[in-house]
Amino acid sequence: MKVSNEGVIALLALLLVITIISTASILGRPTIMVNADIAGDVTTYIGTDTTVTLPNSTVNFGNITQGSTNDTVDNIPWPFNVQNDGSVKVNLTIYASNLWTDVLGYNPSNYYEFLADKAGEGGAGYCFNGNASASNVTLTQMPPAPGGLLGMLESVDICDTARIDISITAPSDEPAGGKSSTVTVTASLG
Repeated sequence: MKVSNEGVIALLALLLVITIISTASILGRPTIMVNADIAGDVTTYIGTDTTVTLPNSTVNFGNITQGSTNDTVDNIPWPFNVQNDGSVKVNLTIYASNLWTDVLGYNPSNYYEFLADKAGEGGAGYCFNGNASASNVTLTQMPPAPGGLLGMLESVDICDTARIDISITAPSDEPAGGKSSTVTVTASLG
């Protein structure tokens, strides 16, 4: 089979045209590279703060007679107020030294009792937050060692305050004289 020079030239010209068109087609397309999936990390650590304060830290019953009872439920005198100034919910325990010198009045007894009650800003009060079973909301004998007071006292300002009401009854055999007791409230992570 004989191919003429004109046939070879036509074939080479066709191949050249196809190559030029293919190359122009590949090179003529714009190439855009977009990467929208970028990421960065932010880390921090916020520590837990279980600070509580007693804005009202003194309860003074004044004079009381043997066999009589007085309490802070009527705000005469004012009860203790405990406030969660920390950054997390807290559980509170309470205990106290003996108020009475008569053995009948030693802690725990019905002669010296406490209870937790609402006392929040704007009337919102202490928020039980589903853990009322861990709170003493009825008169409870004052323990001589740490015992449960409040469970899960909020750290949010609208309900971070609770009152601790105190009830005392002077034993009938209690000798005359001044009486005092130190009440200790301790906070732990709720």
